[in-house]
Amino acid sequence: MPAVRFYTGLADRPGFAARLLRKAARQDLKVWVVGDEAELRVLSQRLWSLPGFAAHAGVQASPALRRRSPLRFSKGFAADADCTALLNLTADVPPELARWQFVFELVGREPEDVQQGRRQFKAYRAQGLTPEHFESETA
Repeated sequence: MPAVRFYTGLADRPGFAARLLRKAARQDLKVWVVGDEAELRVLSQRLWSLPGFAAHAGVQASPALRRRSPLRFSKGFAADADCTALLNLTADVPPELARWQFVFELVGREPEDVQQGRRQFKAYRAQGLTPEHFESETA
């Protein structure tokens, strides 16, 4: 089962996600990123803005680039087989949790974000997982 990590109290969720993905890519993780189209577009723009990381930001582009990139963007959970980590930007708990080594959940500061994060945290626990919680230092 995966290590599930919740990062909460985030004032800038796309910025945090971009930095988290940069760190994951530097650790040779292949990350499947799930979110809605608008959120993925903002995240892609943030990745392009990171110094020395722009080469990984075109993950929605051609199939050839997608195969080389450690980051894969999608609107659904049906991931490429070589991805071992999931960044879930949706309100859903992903199916087939056993296929992942890591699942990352990002929770903003707004009350509705906090409530949704709590629901997801409880859903992971109900499946027998013990999510780790990391509160933003800038909260």
